[in-house]
Amino acid sequence: MRQAAAAASAGSGVRTGAPHVPLHLVWTTAAEVQRSREGWAGGGSIPGRRDNVVRPFLQRHYCRWGGEPSGRQSAMPHIKTYTRYLPPGGLAWCVVASHNLSKAAWGGLQKGGSQLMVRRRAANHCCCCRSCQLCIYELGVLLTPELEAAHRAHPHSSSVPVLLPIPYLLPPQPYGPGDVPWRCDTPEQFPGVDAFGYSCGNTPLRYYGNTEPPWDS
Repeated sequence: MRQAAAAASAGSGVRTGAPHVPLHLVWTTAAEVQRSREGWAGGGSIPGRRDNVVRPFLQRHYCRWGGEPSGRQSAMPHIKTYTRYLPPGGLAWCVVASHNLSKAAWGGLQKGGSQLMVRRRAANHCCCCRSCQLCIYELGVLLTPELEAAHRAHPHSSSVPVLLPIPYLLPPQPYGPGDVPWRCDTPEQFPGVDAFGYSCGNTPLRYYGNTEPPWDS
């Protein structure tokens, strides 16, 4: 998980020696949220706050959500996936997980790389070793071509390959001129109305048919 690990341990000062892999962050633009099937309310599933989203070092990594490969260009995401893309169309691995892109979720190396620390409230040692301190638990599934081949080779498994539908564009499409990343806590910075005629920050929340009061009520 080179991309995720590199992002989680950024600033630790520890060099892993892994080859450089370009990092792409697929993050919905404000315009994609506005055009979604739920309008501005669709941004409620993307809880990125301004202080985290607009950090200068992230801007060159942002890529559009798109969603065309899976027919979800009008559906706003909430999934967290980490994958290494191999042009022209392969994947070295893919992780579908509950981890967001933070040190609280992935941890950071300490003490010259001898200790992995996951920060959140008071720390406790994990049950497997004394050099790893855990304060938060996440769950994920790792998929690789080797694991998929082993699955098909099992006598009780189907020989049909397991499909892994990636919902966003590959290779990722970088932001274009005028694209700005969505953030959930500054609706006043996004002008215009959605398909329902609502302005951002003044729209009923719609989730699975349920309608809630406007955000500012």
